[in-house]
Amino acid sequence: MCPAAAKRRYGPMRCQHSPPGRGSSYLLFANATHKKGNAFAFTDNIVPLGTYGLRAENPSLGSSSLTLLDGHCCGWVLSRNILINPHGNPPSTYPAGQYWVSSLAAVGFQDLSRETSR
Repeated sequence: MCPAAAKRRYGPMRCQHSPPGRGSSYLLFANATHKKGNAFAFTDNIVPLGTYGLRAENPSLGSSSLTLLDGHCCGWVLSRNILINPHGNPPSTYPAGQYWVSSLAAVGFQDLSRETSR
């Protein structure tokens, strides 16, 4: 267990198999200076990075892909996601194990209007 969250833990959160969304950021973490999450898993999703991609404030994101969410969660996993990246966000800032495409059409949906996968 991480020491900072010993007294103020917030239970595990899992985001899995989420359909593509719309917006300027796909995940935003905020105000974890005194209340870190216990565990966070973001796996097997299809998400557009939007203009800003993954963002965090108070504290900001970690300085590497290995410490990305350490300021907000005691334990975390980001893996096997399809990240739609039309604005060219640098993949090196994200943990390895993501799949990168430049558009929703490049994901390979059988029926793009219904977002039906093949």
